[in-house]
Amino acid sequence: MLAGSPRFRLLGPLQVLVDGREVAVSAAKHRTLLACLLLKANNPVATDEIIARLWDDRPPPGARATVRAYVMRLRNLLASPDTIRTTPTGYLIRVEPNQLDLLRVRELVAEPDGVREAWALWRGPALADVPSDSLHHTEGPALEELRLHVLTRRVDLDLAEGRHVEVCAELVGAVSEHPLHERLAGQLMLALYRSGRAAEALAHYTELRRRLAEDLGTDPGPEIRRLHQQILTNDRALSLSSGPATARVPRQLPATPRRFTGRTRELAVLDGGGAFVISAIGGVGGVGKTWLALHWAHRNLHRFPDGQLYVNLRGFDPAGPPTDPSAALRSFLAALGVEPGAIPPELAAQSGLYRSLVADKRVLVVLDNALDSEQVLPLLPGGDSCTTVITSRNRLAALVVNHGATLVSLDALADAEARQLLVAWLGTERIDAEPAAVAELVDRCGGLPLALGIVAARALADPHIPLAETARQLRVGAVLDVLDGGELGVNLRAVFDCSYRALSPSAAELFRLLAVAPGTDISLTAMRSLAGHDVVELDELERAHLVQRSGDRFRMHDLVRHYAAERAAGTDTAAALHRLVDFYLQTLRTRMAVLRPNRPAMEHPEPVDGCVPEPIPDRPSAMAWFAAEQANVRAAQELAAEFGWHRHVWLIAWYQNINDYDFGLLREELASWRLALAATRRMGRTPLVIKAHHMLGLAHTQLGEVPDALRHLRQALELAEETGDLAEQARVHRGLSWVYEREGDDHTALRHALRNHEILATFGDPVREGRALNAVGWYRARTGDHVQAQAACRRALELLDGTDDSEGRAATLDSLGLIAHGMGDSDRALAHLGRALTIFRDLGNLYQEADTLTTIGDVHRTLGVPAESRRAWQRALDLYRAQHRTAKADLVERRLRDLAGDGRR
Repeated sequence: MLAGSPRFRLLGPLQVLVDGREVAVSAAKHRTLLACLLLKANNPVATDEIIARLWDDRPPPGARATVRAYVMRLRNLLASPDTIRTTPTGYLIRVEPNQLDLLRVRELVAEPDGVREAWALWRGPALADVPSDSLHHTEGPALEELRLHVLTRRVDLDLAEGRHVEVCAELVGAVSEHPLHERLAGQLMLALYRSGRAAEALAHYTELRRRLAEDLGTDPGPEIRRLHQQILTNDRALSLSSGPATARVPRQLPATPRRFTGRTRELAVLDGGGAFVISAIGGVGGVGKTWLALHWAHRNLHRFPDGQLYVNLRGFDPAGPPTDPSAALRSFLAALGVEPGAIPPELAAQSGLYRSLVADKRVLVVLDNALDSEQVLPLLPGGDSCTTVITSRNRLAALVVNHGATLVSLDALADAEARQLLVAWLGTERIDAEPAAVAELVDRCGGLPLALGIVAARALADPHIPLAETARQLRVGAVLDVLDGGELGVNLRAVFDCSYRALSPSAAELFRLLAVAPGTDISLTAMRSLAGHDVVELDELERAHLVQRSGDRFRMHDLVRHYAAERAAGTDTAAALHRLVDFYLQTLRTRMAVLRPNRPAMEHPEPVDGCVPEPIPDRPSAMAWFAAEQANVRAAQELAAEFGWHRHVWLIAWYQNINDYDFGLLREELASWRLALAATRRMGRTPLVIKAHHMLGLAHTQLGEVPDALRHLRQALELAEETGDLAEQARVHRGLSWVYEREGDDHTALRHALRNHEILATFGDPVREGRALNAVGWYRARTGDHVQAQAACRRALELLDGTDDSEGRAATLDSLGLIAHGMGDSDRALAHLGRALTIFRDLGNLYQEADTLTTIGDVHRTLGVPAESRRAWQRALDLYRAQHRTAKADLVERRLRDLAGDGRR
């Protein structure tokens, strides 16, 4: 902010500060006019609207001349004539966020640690001394909603930090002002409960329920009902040590767009769509769809206290295919607090879980750059509590017909708005100095904000070059081919050429390499391997707006990348791409060493010159890296297949699959092993062909595709027998036993388990033999042969007791418990199962814990101890639901119902 620039305060009585001193705006009409402009800061306000605000639709004769006089007086008062500017339709006040408390609050609430500073800016009711019924009626509710949003978020912080006693009085006053506000009521109840005033907390709930019933004819929502129940039962989860009793609130929106200009009509359409709608913003690439969506989203954050979800669906990204809806849903579910292993693999199940989590919540969902309605449909939250904003180059007609979406068609900026955008970038003085050049720039850029931003960046980079020279360079360029036929054609190639020619040679080379890199974005460390050196040129690309940063990740706008790919055509990029593919492979290898240190090693190449893998120090780092890079890893594998780098194709499949099941990436796992199978065949490496068939068989098994699973496993077995590869034969027999168990053919599963053990018994490895014997015992028990099953599992336990295979021992104890239960020895069954349960819990193996608890409940029911059965089954049911194991959950629910029926009889 320049010295002497005025500062304004709306959040309380209207206040103006110039050079730190308050300047009185004593005339009531002047305060109303200034407030009217400040509420739409940096956007034009039509004179007709100002007249309506000043005189509440009863204007005097000569109202327009009076408004001009008021504006002149305000300019003189502010001692800054450029602050209030005349536009073709009215007036505009230009301020930075640090000049206006309302803008600063909206900026702060988007930052994780900005809530306390935002709350400190409130000095009382907004517009307290602005005498305009029209403004209070139209703008007052939104300002009050924003104030409550900031207050409740700040109170959340206070409660989390143990200041429950201090906030009680403040919350009592806030609840008195807003008796139907459930979030405030819930915070007051929690603060009272933690202050030892549980009875008062319950009384407040009773009063809220009464008021809602009388005033709205409704009941309290599920969140506050759950809190009420927790207080009634003195739930330990409400204690301060357990943290606040609230769900995870996602805040995924990218940063607030700067220098937003125009779009008054479109913003009004979005604002007027109602509380909970679907809005689809359409237009050509570069027209500012995302710009508008994010500006509107940040301006309305207070309307979505339960969070904001964002995904770039990459519907028109030249780097690769559109984002799969399943991948987008996984990112949403993770943001909402669902553990990766609990996310179901099927798209329909993911969508159902997502809609359940956001039901009755006020969440904003921004689906950016959608390809078509089919891509979007699984991501719609459903119900009437969430707002969805979608951007796409296509008209999403199906959303209008089937879901009542509001279409917002975004055209190029009008000439006046485009010029205004250049003023925001370059300043009034420079724009006014070359009016003819500015007019030509506006014309050549076709009103696209992206093109205008790049031209402005070029002018900022070298202020000594006249704008007329930039306009001349645009004039002599060609026309960039439009990516989508039938959409608005604009002269973008010349704009990109202008920026490209201004780059240093090394920055231009990096620009070309980024265009051909696989995947939709790239990390800083991956970019170093792509370039083969530290990428100091990256800052130059950022300044020129040719790359976009999000944390340590970078991407290009789709049109920019398309242009960069044209520049890369005909250049030799193979070595750079080989370094990048090797980066992903080497990092996967490092990750494997952290996550599975005992997994069989593979013959592996050393990193190529210039490749520097990502350091993976621990398990959380390994999981986080794969979550961020999984799409790029798969794109790198596909690129390796195109180039014929077969060894990399194979090794990427081998090293990445260890977490595919954890992340629910079953279809991706299948595609990866298909590429690997083709690569191993071309390599002529039969042992690797066997492994690829084996892994494809297991992938099909997990997806329930039994015929395909059997086909690949039998091919693997046939090849392993032809080559005499006993170890692989054993592994394939174990895989076949899983397939047949899934099909309910336990006798065939047993035959394969016996062959698996027969082979492994010759290896002299107690872990492999012990696990194989446990499998034999398991399948013998399933076929009813409990005596031999017990003998096999006892021998398995003897072998495993001398090893560090805790999980194998626990699995064997679980089998022995089930076998003892089948033989009528309930005491021995509980002893085995109790030991197994302890080990599984120590290992954090919730999957096996659920199965063991189910068997424990079965044993207690046989013993006639229904309370213990109910306890074990209820815990197992909770785990099954969390793991989305629907069939198991249904089975345990039936047992609990039967148990309840027995009690009634």
